[in-house]
Amino acid sequence: MSNFSTVAERPLPFAQDAEPGVYLADPSRRLKAFLLEEAVYVVAFIVIAILAGVNVSLAVTSVLWLALQVNAGRQKSGTSFAKKRMNMRVVDAKTLVPLTMTQMIIRRGLLATLVGHAGLAIAIAVPTVVLNAIGLENGLLRLVLTIAAVYAYSSVPLRNDRNRNIWDLVSGTQVIYDKFDTMTTPIVESKLSLESDLLTIDGLDVSFATPRGNLKAVRDVTINLRKGQSLGVVGESGSGKTVLSRATMGLLPSTATRTGDIKYRGELISELSSVEVRNLWGTGMAMIFQDPMTALNPVRRIGDQLTESLTERIGMDKRAATERAIALLKRVRIPDPEGMLRKFPYQLSGGMRQRIMIAIAVSCNPEMLFADEPTTALDVTVQAQVLELLTELRKEFDMSMILVTHDLGVVAGHTDQIAVMYAGDMVEYAPTRSLFANMKMPYTEALLKSIPRLETPTGTRLPVVEGRLPDPTKDEPGCAFANRCEYVQDKCRAEKPPLKDDGDNHFYRCWFPLGGGK
Repeated sequence: MSNFSTVAERPLPFAQDAEPGVYLADPSRRLKAFLLEEAVYVVAFIVIAILAGVNVSLAVTSVLWLALQVNAGRQKSGTSFAKKRMNMRVVDAKTLVPLTMTQMIIRRGLLATLVGHAGLAIAIAVPTVVLNAIGLENGLLRLVLTIAAVYAYSSVPLRNDRNRNIWDLVSGTQVIYDKFDTMTTPIVESKLSLESDLLTIDGLDVSFATPRGNLKAVRDVTINLRKGQSLGVVGESGSGKTVLSRATMGLLPSTATRTGDIKYRGELISELSSVEVRNLWGTGMAMIFQDPMTALNPVRRIGDQLTESLTERIGMDKRAATERAIALLKRVRIPDPEGMLRKFPYQLSGGMRQRIMIAIAVSCNPEMLFADEPTTALDVTVQAQVLELLTELRKEFDMSMILVTHDLGVVAGHTDQIAVMYAGDMVEYAPTRSLFANMKMPYTEALLKSIPRLETPTGTRLPVVEGRLPDPTKDEPGCAFANRCEYVQDKCRAEKPPLKDDGDNHFYRCWFPLGGGK
């Protein structure tokens, strides 16, 4: 199989050892793109030909066509906003390797222009010749027949097995889509190896400029997550959990400074512009925000907010998007989904709003889902339902998930790995079973002890982690947890412990780990 290193319309190449999903749109979808761009171009060709002659029309539209292909090569995407919405790429028909700028100019520009325009000239001339032969002079009929002939010439080849139009056939190119939607036909199935990492974070640091100084929110965090796996990020408020997830998605404010590498599907996305990263949202990465009441627009109906991503990100028409929205609401167990589309967020309970947020997040089938405290402010029974729903959807859509929470009990049965954060540092990182069976970090133990238990007698004071987080604007020596740790020793206050590997991918940041260590 060829190296599909830059197939995706989204500006990220796939991992070198992975084969991306390459899809062909059904003819009606391809015709939609044709009508949005090529039809306008063809009409301009016809109008100029009628007003100024075929020669002038060929010259003007050839320059226009060449300019479109140069722009497509520069943008590494389709030649129009409509095509970008449909995640379209132009590649070689045999190898599926994206065209270079030179190839776009020669093959899609010059060659397709010469041969394609010759066919256009014939298509324009035929109706005139036929009308003259039968002695019928009708300007409106001539225009209608000319447009019909040009449309047929341009679109009929779409009926072939790969939905290629005349310009595709002439230039030996193929229009493809990456992870489009259920209406597309796969020609190469996605085979991202389970042995490769979907997301890799290496040495991530995030800081914010404040009047009190540089606030370090995330410090030297390294994480690897494979396709289909789930990671729980746990810690108390202010530990850097939410900043970590937002930094990964590129949702940081202008006051933030981010360093370190973030790779998605093997491609370094931490160096992409905000516009390029935005192309990942929805289909590549999605987030369920902590407070659905503030995340949802209070003055827009649920239906409008749910269908927006479907129409904008994957090019669905309004009717198809509405049908998809109803299906999603049913899937997240919303009663009367048709009626729900007409409601506003303030008319819903907290649990219902959170389900709406989940439906919006998974609507475009993202590969990576970030759930930022999705059960905060929900009662216990609704929390369990939401967590179970997230687990079901993750398996159903084959998504990777990062679940951010302050509750170790939440991640216990819903994640494959757990990263415990404290004061911006990752202090323990291990497979879920390994972490609970062989806990190393005193802070992790303190979080576990603070979980309320059914067997605790009524009136018993709940255990708490005494003290507070250190000042994030200051770099103090020693372990950040030293002032709150019941096992603290002199070395803990003097030297900051490194992240150690105890074997079996169990990492911890402690000089004197629980149960000993390597």
